[in-house]
Amino acid sequence: MHRVHRSLLLAASTALAVGIASVAQAQVPEQPGFYAGATGLWRWNWDGAQAGPGAGLNARPRSGPGFSGIVGFKTNSPWDYALGGGAQWHRNDSSTIGAARLDTSSRYQYVDLEAGYSMNMGSDTAIRVFGGIRGLHFNQDAVAPAIGTQAHRNVWGIGPRIGLSGQTFFTENLGLVGSVDGSLLAGSFSEVGTPNGSGYWRLVPVVGGEVGVQYRFADTPSLAITGGARIDALFNTAFNGGMARGTAVSAGPFVRLTYNLSGPRGAAPPPAAAPAAPPASGRSYMVFFDFDRANVTETAATTIRQAANDAKAGRATRLNVSGHADRSGGDDYNMALSLRRANAVKDQLVREGVPADQIAVVGHGESQPLVQTADGVREPQNRRVEITF
Repeated sequence: MHRVHRSLLLAASTALAVGIASVAQAQVPEQPGFYAGATGLWRWNWDGAQAGPGAGLNARPRSGPGFSGIVGFKTNSPWDYALGGGAQWHRNDSSTIGAARLDTSSRYQYVDLEAGYSMNMGSDTAIRVFGGIRGLHFNQDAVAPAIGTQAHRNVWGIGPRIGLSGQTFFTENLGLVGSVDGSLLAGSFSEVGTPNGSGYWRLVPVVGGEVGVQYRFADTPSLAITGGARIDALFNTAFNGGMARGTAVSAGPFVRLTYNLSGPRGAAPPPAAAPAAPPASGRSYMVFFDFDRANVTETAATTIRQAANDAKAGRATRLNVSGHADRSGGDDYNMALSLRRANAVKDQLVREGVPADQIAVVGHGESQPLVQTADGVREPQNRRVEITF
């Protein structure tokens, strides 16, 4: 019976190790408004916890499916706020020695409340720093049928969580995303059917990371799909009852859909001919952007470089950078998009040697079109930034 109890303790400690790991949402919200993401995943589990000599039966839950989701709101500032959560099931596994058998399975649910701060790092590259609180509920059953022994473990944990996510796009539709995060959970652990039946507390540090490839749909730029892999490591997860304090690792692939509820929708019309930029007068310049994008194209970079050179040669003391958008999408969305475009041009001017404190940035949204159109029309010449000094 002593050997069975020790085996049940090991199984339960292993289940805790795989239970707290989760898939975070490696997403930098770019567009103001509500956004959402849903993730499906599969996890394989490795456990470093070891029992003492002669422990006998040793079982742990196997791999299994899970899901996670997130809903958030991106403000017109760099801040956003999100609520996420998920669940995981670990299938039953058995360990057999002679007529003795130990079965164990586990499941868990978690909730994250977080705030994020996004920073534009250049053309279609951004990072998001986030922090918040994680809450966890975990339970696991371990049964030795031959002797009728059962153990049930119930865990409630809560603690701070911080992380960093980022993305960079190589084309308009394809890029890399990734994240790292960590949490420190303080939990009340209770056992039924084992020598450690009373509740006690333990701190469990958790660190993890993920990387994936994201594809934005050309006809629906607010929708993206990401495929990748995530790994989590948990420390200090074994029992005190004669067992070492071990480290557990779980990893596996995921597929994620993300959607911005305030972004433009519908298929794009056939592309219009690229507008020709008006000749530079030495004091006024204009650059254009692709639909629903704020990254500086090669053609725009050439114009910005000329504007920077003329500004430095003429010793200009102030440059006005005005962003604009076409009439596809809502007013608030287009206002934020025009400001992102203006800031992208400012960043390029700074890289070309213009002091940042000499550049004034403003976004006009869709209020000052170069070409008058009906509401909802995608007009290339209205997706622009004007530089004057």
